[in-house]
Amino acid sequence: MEVAQKFLQRPYFWLTKASWNLDSLDWVIALVLALLVLVSWPSSGGVIIKNEVDAVELMFLGLDRLNPQMKRDIDPAVEDAFGRELRKIGGKWWRSEQRSLDVTVAQGNGREPTAEERKMQVFGWPSSGGLLVLELESHEEMPEDIGRLTLAFTMEERCRLLEERFHAMLYKDPREYEGLADVWTKDGYEMEAL
Repeated sequence: MEVAQKFLQRPYFWLTKASWNLDSLDWVIALVLALLVLVSWPSSGGVIIKNEVDAVELMFLGLDRLNPQMKRDIDPAVEDAFGRELRKIGGKWWRSEQRSLDVTVAQGNGREPTAEERKMQVFGWPSSGGLLVLELESHEEMPEDIGRLTLAFTMEERCRLLEERFHAMLYKDPREYEGLADVWTKDGYEMEAL
């Protein structure tokens, strides 16, 4: 909990014992309690955060899983594109880093999380096309063995687990899934503030 308290007190992500100033990084990758976190700041405001990123998701994003890029791009268009890709692996848009921390670390920090803030989404992108979605109303609904997804070596293995073990919904056209509607808009992130 000490790390969580420091995390809440100042705008830093912690990488083992070192701290990283969020203002000086573009694509932040941090290990928080041995979990990988990706962050993007869209030009329209807010922040997109994907917690518990695994190797398959890094490869899906085109990032080197052994040496991922640690800084965001200075070009806002590139940062926006990265944010849309983060959304495709389950990154969530927040109005601020602080609100994300309030909900995920401090369970609301005095303000009850909204239904959208509680929602959990896990995605798979089959090579045959489409989108697999496991959507849950809250973290508490996550299957006990969801960690099996981290054992997948490829997106195909991840998709097989999502479909066969977790009964994820297949959308033949990814644009049919309303939970990623912001990814397909012209300007992206045209969503109501959480």
